[in-house]
Amino acid sequence: MYFNLTKEQHKKYEKGFRKTYVGKKMFIVYIITLVMFTLTTFGVLSLNCFTNTKEILERVVPICFLALVFLVLVVYYEKLYYYELKDYIKSQKK
Repeated sequence: MYFNLTKEQHKKYEKGFRKTYVGKKMFIVYIITLVMFTLTTFGVLSLNCFTNTKEILERVVPICFLALVFLVLVVYYEKLYYYELKDYIKSQKK
């Protein structure tokens, strides 16, 4: 953040932001994408069918691609959440 806030002030603003409609929805979407990324990552790790290249291409590569997509979404929604939080803090300080 670009503010000189203490931890307590930041927690107070973030708590207030999560009570708003936008904050609640953005936080829920962020958590859902994080959970989906975690599940797909564990899906890749739980596959023990690395016997030949055909099975790797059929099972592992699509799941890795899906995990990469969820990782990009997690980063995007986290950045979007903090940009909206920054705007919320600016509006509360005025």
